[in-house]
Amino acid sequence: MRIDVTIPMACVPHPRPRFGGRAWMPRKYMKWKEDCCMYLELAYDGAPLLGQVEVEIDLVFTRPVRLLKMSSPSCRLPKTGRADLDNMLKSVLDVCQDGGLVKNDNQVWCLTGRQWHQSKDEEDGPQIRIRMKELE
Repeated sequence: MRIDVTIPMACVPHPRPRFGGRAWMPRKYMKWKEDCCMYLELAYDGAPLLGQVEVEIDLVFTRPVRLLKMSSPSCRLPKTGRADLDNMLKSVLDVCQDGGLVKNDNQVWCLTGRQWHQSKDEEDGPQIRIRMKELE
């Protein structure tokens, strides 16, 4: 079985838990996760995948002003920066589990992740594209 969904939001890196008597996650992250799960529930109404899955995630971010110059290429450009890709992917995998795409994110045996600045003519805005394929 294959799943291909797009969440029209920018990805948020997975934060470290905070401690104050008990462990908790920052409110901004929890709100983002809740909003992403809402989009997944609207986009996918099937049962969670139960077997091993191969996952491909493309994170598209708004192009910064420095890359809007006429001399800059107009296509999507690879993004690097402050937030580590592994923390971004961890957030998306948590959303996949909480949003009902997979029963548990430990089912992922192969993971490909890419971060992009959107192309100059892209009007969709930031997005998270998730493609999953269950092994037979």
